[in-house]
Amino acid sequence: QRELVSKYDIVPDLLELLENGSDEIKEKVLDLFINLTANYENQKEFVSKYGIVPNMIDFLENGSDEIKEKASGVLWGLSSNDENYPELISVHDIFTHLFQFSKDGNDEEKENIRTAFQNLSIDGEHQKLINGLKI
Repeated sequence: QRELVSKYDIVPDLLELLENGSDEIKEKVLDLFINLTANYENQKEFVSKYGIVPNMIDFLENGSDEIKEKASGVLWGLSSNDENYPELISVHDIFTHLFQFSKDGNDEEKENIRTAFQNLSIDGEHQKLINGLKI
């Protein structure tokens, strides 16, 4: 997995497919992103180098139910790396987006979002904010 991202640099091509592909292609790319973001090093690159968070937020807001579910899974994976917290929280205002989506998604999407919230609050720094949200 790591080699696909670092050695072969496939992410820009996959991002192009996310922008211009059919829903079926987008679903397959998001499935691949879910698998690739299981790797700790990939998680950092997906956030900082490739900047995929805005894409995932857009899919949460505008995608089909299947795409929303997969995008929430990608965000869940990205949220498991504490090195991503500053960018996810400060740059992308992820709490606002996750909170809104947690009210609108299906059960699996909501579970992905709840897990992302839990991951982002592990160090306690953002625990008060999350405890105040009704998800």
